[in-house]
Amino acid sequence: MKRPETLVVLCGDPLAAANRRPQLMQQFVNQVQRCILLCPRVEVESIEKLQSMGFEYQEIDFVNQGINPVRDATLPFRIRQKLKQLAPDHLFVFHMKPILFGGLAARSLSIKHRNFLFAGLGVLFAEGDTRQAIRQLVVRGLKLGLGGARNLFFQNPDDLQTFRSHNIVTDRDHAVILNGSGVPLDDFACDPPAIESPVHFTVVTRMLRSKGIFDFCKAARMIHQSHPNAAQFNLLGPLDHGPDGFPLEELQPWIDEGAVNYLGVTTDVRPFLQQASVMVLPSYYMEGTPRGLLEALASGRPIVTTDSRGCRETVIEGKNGFLIQPKSPHQLAETMQRFLDDRALIRTMGEESLNLAIERYDVRKVNAVMLAQMGIDKSPE
Repeated sequence: MKRPETLVVLCGDPLAAANRRPQLMQQFVNQVQRCILLCPRVEVESIEKLQSMGFEYQEIDFVNQGINPVRDATLPFRIRQKLKQLAPDHLFVFHMKPILFGGLAARSLSIKHRNFLFAGLGVLFAEGDTRQAIRQLVVRGLKLGLGGARNLFFQNPDDLQTFRSHNIVTDRDHAVILNGSGVPLDDFACDPPAIESPVHFTVVTRMLRSKGIFDFCKAARMIHQSHPNAAQFNLLGPLDHGPDGFPLEELQPWIDEGAVNYLGVTTDVRPFLQQASVMVLPSYYMEGTPRGLLEALASGRPIVTTDSRGCRETVIEGKNGFLIQPKSPHQLAETMQRFLDDRALIRTMGEESLNLAIERYDVRKVNAVMLAQMGIDKSPE
């Protein structure tokens, strides 16, 4: 059966394509005659990695973070110019800004097979966000740009419901809920988690306030003060310079007293997952499905996370972990203490996490759904 001729992948950061979805990108190359990456030149190594897979690269200059109507006014026209030149049969778009402006451009060109992936909605759709005027413009643009799309992929049902509540998605649109981005199970070892002291509670994420970092620090302090040698509390991930981020100095009091360790940044999370006993993410961010939690499942680690969008899907309550309420450091401390009081839970829940990863989050299963929905899961000639 003949393969589709041209696929354009439009995104805001090539790192997300090369390092977080390499299996999907490789399958695109295997199934489509010509694959083109269209994005800013912000991470050259990732672009080169995708080129080595078989992608062509086309640069389009824009800042992925934040939406500024003045700065971004010409972006839909520049994307339209590129897409008109490339004339793709299929378009695959992720990151909110490319979805917003690329959707408008692609619809104006009547590109038939338009596919959009929402891996979380970001702070603009969060409760309490005060940028009403910007949100209204974004909602209006999404309504126009997404109409008639072949697929709207969401990573949790709450994101889809948010779009329905804003009338961005209607019953006429083809919305598909995925099991996150999936995780390559073969890449993660499943050695049993450590249960002897100190038990390692680890957070792997960007250092954002809305990821619950300070709730974790407060909970860690409570346990450290009452059981100073029983546990170690680790933070792993990059600092963020956006409005939701904070400087390292704000963590320093907890670090100085020995309640929390900041482990910095890594390009390979697997050794840190092997050292972890329990994975924690007290997030109230507008998550898709946090990749750190998926990798923890694949590593056979129990999960403590919030009963909030994108997070709750990774936990079967009382089976592979526990759900807590957002912004509840006392409840988080009590829940982590349960693992210290009954350490057998670490092993039994870790086994259930791996079972959940195999059943629901295998990247091959997730990608197969996407390729089938896109209509490009054809065998090469």
